[in-house]
Amino acid sequence: MAAQCGWHPAKTSRIQDAKTQPSDADIRAWCIACGAEGQTADLIAASRAVESMYLEWRRLHRSGMRKVQEDFYALHERAKVCRVYVSNVVPGFFQTSEYATALMRSITEFQGTPDDVADAVAARVARRVTTASLS
Repeated sequence: MAAQCGWHPAKTSRIQDAKTQPSDADIRAWCIACGAEGQTADLIAASRAVESMYLEWRRLHRSGMRKVQEDFYALHERAKVCRVYVSNVVPGFFQTSEYATALMRSITEFQGTPDDVADAVAARVARRVTTASLS
């Protein structure tokens, strides 16, 4: 792929391993090399959407997780129906304080965001208590 696109092999690896965001030109070159020129516009649009979502996510988490948890709490209070599917963790409103603390601590360490885990857990548990009282 690197040779077909005229890139150094390390660039191809960084793109494949999601360590480098491909530019629009990179996506065009990749699609041409794969004979998938018809996919170029959709892939560029998807790449831009992902980048936008990532920037928004970084903005929301720059001061820690407490604010995000409180915002979910406010949204949850206004919801008439709440459906959740999570394949890899216990849904937030079923989490115990201990589980939420361990989960959020690992997320905070991975993300490198400010450690406000205790406050974030308190907000999550408050939502769980409200949910339990509504059932």
